[in-house]
Amino acid sequence: MGRRTYSLLWSVLNFSVYEVLALIAAISVSIWLIFWIRVRFWDHEDPEAVDHQMLLKIGDLLREGDLSEAEYRSIKSRLVERIDDACQQKKSTE
Repeated sequence: MGRRTYSLLWSVLNFSVYEVLALIAAISVSIWLIFWIRVRFWDHEDPEAVDHQMLLKIGDLLREGDLSEAEYRSIKSRLVERIDDACQQKKSTE
């Protein structure tokens, strides 16, 4: 690129330092707000309820033929173990 191209580019992108800082601040606040909303509304699901939902879903997948019996048993055993662990932790904290 020649010198003339750079001067044209600079004239189009001629922002002051304050404008650049304001843009960076606006982007930062937007990112923070998105994460805050996500944590506030989506991270409060009960893990035990999610595991129960997954058990129902894998049962449906098995009936539809999308999972083999071995895959179903493997996934189910892990989920049941997680549910049992969660129940034991709840009992120990009460």
